[in-house]
Amino acid sequence: MLSQTKTADQGELDSHTVPLATPPTFADIVHSTVKNTIKEEKAQAQVVISDAKDSDLQFISSLCEKISHKSMPKNVSRMGTKSADRVRPMVVTFDSIFDARTFMSRFDDSKSDDDVSTPIKIRPYRTREDQTMYKKKLEMARELNKKAKDESPKISFSLRNNGCIWKYIKEAARNKWRRDRDT
Repeated sequence: MLSQTKTADQGELDSHTVPLATPPTFADIVHSTVKNTIKEEKAQAQVVISDAKDSDLQFISSLCEKISHKSMPKNVSRMGTKSADRVRPMVVTFDSIFDARTFMSRFDDSKSDDDVSTPIKIRPYRTREDQTMYKKKLEMARELNKKAKDESPKISFSLRNNGCIWKYIKEAARNKWRRDRDT
């Protein structure tokens, strides 16, 4: 009889209980939106440099000097945990999105110079969500390239830093690749 009472009481409690999670207030929604926006803007003002083995500040200052980039970054740090078997990527934070993009652009322009022949790679910083999406799109581009290779060796797909997949066609006359703007 005692067990019957418990189940009856539990049945009544379950039907009259208040849900534990309360819906978010307007202030909570605004707070999370502003927080995410600031996080995304900060990420856009950052650049990731791979394969940079030198000391961080000295390396960045000499690189900025070589590529004639006037504004110095406000922060330089390494991603991940220290390990003896690999070089951690360097995260460089600039004051603005404009400074970060200018830095990447000047580095790309100076790749052909003999002064800047260091074997480093520079890309925009991505949040975890953006990096996950980028990896998925990279796999899509690989699949498209496999299919294109089977159909025609004159078609190739490339994933850009902004996440767009571009199609390229090889022109037989000039033996050069050009972007197919129809897709």
